[in-house]
Amino acid sequence: MLKFVGLLFVCLILAIIGCQSTNLPDATATMIIEPIDASATAVPAHTMISFTGQRTDTGYDADGNGLFEQLQVDIGVDVHQAGNYGVVALLLDRNDRRLTMGSLTPDIQRNIPAMGALLDVGQQQITVYFNGRDLRQVQINGPYTVAISLYSENGVLLETSRFTTAAYDTRDFQELLAGFLGARDAALDTNNRPGFNLLRVTVHLNALAAGQITIEGQLFAGDTFLTDSSTTLTPAAGDHLVELDFPGEAIAASNLDGPYTVYLTIADANYVNNVEFITAAYRSSEFESATAP
Repeated sequence: MLKFVGLLFVCLILAIIGCQSTNLPDATATMIIEPIDASATAVPAHTMISFTGQRTDTGYDADGNGLFEQLQVDIGVDVHQAGNYGVVALLLDRNDRRLTMGSLTPDIQRNIPAMGALLDVGQQQITVYFNGRDLRQVQINGPYTVAISLYSENGVLLETSRFTTAAYDTRDFQELLAGFLGARDAALDTNNRPGFNLLRVTVHLNALAAGQITIEGQLFAGDTFLTDSSTTLTPAAGDHLVELDFPGEAIAASNLDGPYTVYLTIADANYVNNVEFITAAYRSSEFESATAP
């Protein structure tokens, strides 16, 4: 039975393999591609743990939308001595460049991958998850090479193994469900009172698959916050125009002229993207005052 162990054990493994936590892929990190050092040699450790040679890989689609949040790899091991083990799994391209690091849990929100496990005696599977967003963004199709190393509780390298996955298209993996394609703005009078009662920002999105998307916008004049607007939708795959309406009264009350800055936040259940958009050069006096007749 596989049980996860604490952060201190993970940090020990990270120190041994020479990785800093800031270099590990997570939900917001920039992908790092670099060669790996394949010169390390395992200490004979068949008395503790060994690979059985069984391994499978498949796309992991937790939300059932047809895109893979993770690449799931199952590796068979035979544990002869129960205890804490470090599991370091790297996904490599054809040139042995590192694409991403695996985690023992499919939790995309983790900042540091889970790499420590408490293993009982017996044959069992270790499941490793490689973040699908990392693979989509790097735009390198499979097959990939999985390089997996097992460490003792004290950080001694025990076993290593490498194998090749099936072929994968990076477009089958999931990142933020809604990609930002652009935005436009317009001042509107929808109530026939003097001045514009709305500043409408229309956001152009491309949805990779069906899923709930939240878009929030904050309107600023320089460093001064004026007002905000948000909406939640569940679009089908494809292009969509989403409207955010900012009340004109807040703009008029500020006495601050444009151009205004709209800070957009586009989020799904797993990922967030922040976008900055600049409006046209409106005058605050053009907008409807709260005291207008």
